Amino acid sequence: MSDAVHERSSPERIAIRASEIYEDLGAEIKRDNTGKFMVVDVKTKHYFISEFSDEAFRLAREGSPHGIFHLIRIGARSAFKVSFSTGHDANGSWPL
Repeated sequence: MSDAVHERSSPERIAIRASEIYEDLGAEIKRDNTGKFMVVDVKTKHYFISEFSDEAFRLAREGSPHGIFHLIRIGARSAFKVSFSTGHDANGSWPL
């Protein structure tokens, strides 16, 4: 099985491959872009960096139209932080 087919087989494998590509980048690239978004094409190992996630994806689609992409926030454990509450306000009754 080729690497490209293997990488498409699950989101977990795509994320692992993108993380490997990210870890192979030099410390200077990571240091100079901390907090920015990076979209990695796991097929080509090309990456695209921007201040905003949607812009990084736009650049990736232009640069690798047939790519398999994964989003990384440089220097962070995850691209986005999600939180929730189980308190009484979590039922969606917030005033709009």
